[in-house]
Amino acid sequence: MNDLPSKIDESMRCILQAIFIMETIGVPEDNMLLKNAYVIKAKILEETAEQIDLSNDIDEIEAQWKFMILKEAHTYHLNRLNSIMLSVGEHSVLAAKAYKSLGTFYLNQDNFLLSEEVNLKAVEISKLILGENHIEVARPLRSLGILFLDYIHNFQRAEECLLQSLQIYKNVNDTPPFHALMCNEFYQYLETVDSLYEDWHYDFYFESIDLDCAKDDLSMEKFKCILNGCSCAQ
Repeated sequence: MNDLPSKIDESMRCILQAIFIMETIGVPEDNMLLKNAYVIKAKILEETAEQIDLSNDIDEIEAQWKFMILKEAHTYHLNRLNSIMLSVGEHSVLAAKAYKSLGTFYLNQDNFLLSEEVNLKAVEISKLILGENHIEVARPLRSLGILFLDYIHNFQRAEECLLQSLQIYKNVNDTPPFHALMCNEFYQYLETVDSLYEDWHYDFYFESIDLDCAKDDLSMEKFKCILNGCSCAQ
């Protein structure tokens, strides 16, 4: 039994209570704690929208509901970013985090160009304030890597972003996320078999391999499969 909807409902109930308490005691509208609470609400709304099934939505009622939910969530993200701009300016860690959060929102709505744009802003601002070697730089780089790898399928840029992210995690002695580890394994595999990225890229697009094998599953095993002429499909 899927208990995710009940967990979403409980999460929404809790955050609405928190927002109600803050507004009741007079927390100013531009207070960052209140803005962050609304962003949490936005993320719960996004999760709610994700659960809406449009397969039998003949009258598009569900689609309209989903659109309104995501529109509300987007407003909360933008309101927080605007408040940060007014209070501390764009060149701040808070702004970088807000941009990254927006990047995730846009990615989930398949708006890849905007997701790339705001994540690049997050990387740029974080580097400017915190330097090249900081977790807050690694996180949007990882998001960009996932965007290029899983959605845009620009594998060269995915590799660049994920390896940069991985190196930062290593430098600060933190545990890198799964996608960074996967990219590192992929990179080491390419070195082991002495295959240049360009050769792999050419094979992926132009050789007679089963493209359906790679279309929906970009796991490490599928990378190896592609490099070996899609042996798993034989």
